[in-house]
Amino acid sequence: MFSFNDTFTDFLSDLSGCEKDGDIEETIFRLEADFSGKEGGESDKRACLDHALRRRVASVAEEAPTGQAERQLRAVLQLSVRLARSDRCSPTTPIVLLSDSFDALPLDGAQALFAFVEDNVATWKEEMFFNACKNNLLRMCNDLLRRLSRSQNTVFCGRILLFLAKFFPLSERSGLNVISEFNLDNLTAFGDGDGGEDVVEMTEDGEEPSAPAPTADAPDVPGPPLDYNLYRKFWALQDFFRNPNQCYSKVPWKAFNSYTTDVLAAFTGFKLDESSSSHLSKLESDTQEYFAKYLTSQKLLQLQLSDSMFRRFVLVQFLILFQYLASPVKFKSEGQVLTEAQQTWLQETQQTVYSLIAETPPHGKQFAETIRTILKREESWNTWKNDGCPAFKPPVAPEEKAEPAADRAAGRPAPRRRQKRKVGDVLRTAEAKKKFLMGHPELTRLWNVCPDNMEACKSTKRDFLPALDTFFDEAITQMDPASCVEEQYKVINNGDYGWRALRLLARRSPHFFAAAQKIPNSLPDYLDTILKKVASDIPKFSGSAGGPGGEPAAAAAEEAVAEGGAEAEELRAAEEASEEAPAARRVHPVTEALTQKIAAGLGAEWERLASKLGFQSDEVDYFISEQSTPEARAAMMFRQWLDNEREEATQEELLYALEAVKLDTRVRHLFDPEVRGDEEPPPAES
Repeated sequence: MFSFNDTFTDFLSDLSGCEKDGDIEETIFRLEADFSGKEGGESDKRACLDHALRRRVASVAEEAPTGQAERQLRAVLQLSVRLARSDRCSPTTPIVLLSDSFDALPLDGAQALFAFVEDNVATWKEEMFFNACKNNLLRMCNDLLRRLSRSQNTVFCGRILLFLAKFFPLSERSGLNVISEFNLDNLTAFGDGDGGEDVVEMTEDGEEPSAPAPTADAPDVPGPPLDYNLYRKFWALQDFFRNPNQCYSKVPWKAFNSYTTDVLAAFTGFKLDESSSSHLSKLESDTQEYFAKYLTSQKLLQLQLSDSMFRRFVLVQFLILFQYLASPVKFKSEGQVLTEAQQTWLQETQQTVYSLIAETPPHGKQFAETIRTILKREESWNTWKNDGCPAFKPPVAPEEKAEPAADRAAGRPAPRRRQKRKVGDVLRTAEAKKKFLMGHPELTRLWNVCPDNMEACKSTKRDFLPALDTFFDEAITQMDPASCVEEQYKVINNGDYGWRALRLLARRSPHFFAAAQKIPNSLPDYLDTILKKVASDIPKFSGSAGGPGGEPAAAAAEEAVAEGGAEAEELRAAEEASEEAPAARRVHPVTEALTQKIAAGLGAEWERLASKLGFQSDEVDYFISEQSTPEARAAMMFRQWLDNEREEATQEELLYALEAVKLDTRVRHLFDPEVRGDEEPPPAES
């Protein structure tokens, strides 16, 4: 009968000497003997051995000294892998033992033991371990990452992420940012410009990142003239790098455009060379410390801008952001699309950034080409994610068909099949002959009758419009009184004929577009009038004096010329009057001083005017977030309105908007008397 306690005690006794003498083979021999000699089922003894291994790991982590615990735990883990392969313990047992070990060890011991996980990555990828342990292994690594600090334990975090990248296949969705989310918790705080202490950025763990503070004897570093305005714009760009989707909104895009232009102008105005960064190279050679983030003190900015590595980091951030904004991402909303002007600015700025990277030593051109290649490969990965992250599988070779049984029995060789030409070869052959392949013989024949589409359209065979004299021969002949055709039987009374006649006149006759003093009542009357003018241009009908093209036609033509001349004189007079009208009207532009006074007069009611001036709700929220008082928010709104409207920003337009929202009584006295419509002086301000 199976006894769990006795079996567990015997297994634990067999494991006690494994990590002492390092003889794993001897330990396996003792375990095999006990495993075979004990009564009970295989599953019961396997569960008992799993529990004994976990108890042994716990005792080693508690009792062994700090320096020896890692070596002893490694021996127990190697033993568990051997036992799992021989089906003496569960396949998940090695990973469970690793999780217990990391939970019991301090961070230094866990970092040393993690080398065992990295060295056995091929073992974990075996079929028996991968399917059973992948979830446990992922959970173990995530627990470790939660214990670590992103700024203090950066190298260890990177080792864990690299291991997961090697362990899981590329198509594993748990390691992919499939829906393109951003780390919005990565905030960057900086000084407020009031002369006080700068706000130091805090990491995700609530720790302050360490960085070398500037000393009093630090060398003076040449650089661009820095002020708080440039400092604020430089570090405010980190918010756009953190959340690029806000660039698709109107107001944040204007801020991003302005900040980027000023920062790149500062980079362009101060170019680095080998000598300007020599003192920084000396500092780097003396200290080999690595910092995950930079401090945002205003006193350090000039030193940071003179650092070639710092400048490269910032410029590469620009390129990554530009590529995301211009790339088609599957999970972008319909409104997240750049306009044509924004795309043009993005391309020009991207070339400027590449030029700055190429000018930054050392090896600027080589670094720029490397970044360009990396971002080009990133486009392929983006396309792969848009396609749903399909698994990478090697191509399968087509199977050869077996020979017919009759040929094999007769000893005849199988008939040799004609090898099918590749599609690429067929297309190249057709292109050399200047032909098009449409996928169907008849379509290919029709398309190659005339491959040049423009020449085919210009062919005389495709001109189906008849000549004027041919089409209107019958109608003009019926207009002659000598033909004695009654009015109701004339062809111009036919609606179908009239519709075709209008289309032909629009294409072939200049009289169709001539202005008429009198609009005809019906289509036959119009055709009767216009055909008299057309007949005068046709030699066939203009010769006879009694016909439609005789003296009456000539008189009609002269009358049309006279009417056209009179109409031209009227148009010229109207144009001169319209040119003189704006000169007589005085324009009253809106000044900055006027908007300041109006903003103070409106107070908290400025939001009612914002919608009338064309601002959306998100823009109003942006004004509220940027300024603290109603007067400052209204002044910011007026400045944006002046930038948008430019020459069209007049006092008349502003007063009209105020009247629409019934706010004109508060600030009407601030406008010019001509705009108010009265000559009374404004009331004195109290």
